[in-house]
Amino acid sequence: MEPEIENTLNKLSLNDLCTFIVNKHHSFEQNELSLLKVYLNSAVKIDGGKFPEIGSLKDAFDKMYPVLENHLKKEKHLLFPISKELQEESSFFSQDTLLLIKNSVEQLIAEHGKLEKMLAEMKLLINAPRLKNIVSPTGKLCLLELTRLYIDVEKMFAKEEEILFPKLLELVHFHNGEKVKAEKNLNEPGNTIKKNQTVKPE
Repeated sequence: MEPEIENTLNKLSLNDLCTFIVNKHHSFEQNELSLLKVYLNSAVKIDGGKFPEIGSLKDAFDKMYPVLENHLKKEKHLLFPISKELQEESSFFSQDTLLLIKNSVEQLIAEHGKLEKMLAEMKLLINAPRLKNIVSPTGKLCLLELTRLYIDVEKMFAKEEEILFPKLLELVHFHNGEKVKAEKNLNEPGNTIKKNQTVKPE
């Protein structure tokens, strides 16, 4: 990642960073996935006989498609919404919720590794010497859009692993520390707070 981009993103709040990733990367990738599903089906019919690599490329894409699609949904609908709440220091989270966030981040990072292997397989096929001889507009468009997709996914992963996830885990540690502090205060002699009351961090 370029230092200038990293600097700019580091200045964003967690909520703004999540919004940026959804608007910049999720939207583009979801659109590309839908388009490429159609393009590759056509390319196989047009070029598959002469270039069997196109069929292999479609198979690799079909394997990757649901994994990436599900990954984007987990981020957008599970992790990112709770990240907004986590940013508020006044919020108080249970140990189970904090553990869920931590485990979700670890799971998403593991999925990055799985998707990176799938993308590497696709890149090899895209760059196969024989495919440079494709002349049909559909075949050329497939190779171009697949390249744009994997480049964007790689950029998104870098932003998440280098900036977003560390920021998120730092807040998890903060809230976890505040929870321990609050529970310690609750159990101190003379504390008038009842145990069935909601305790918020100081």
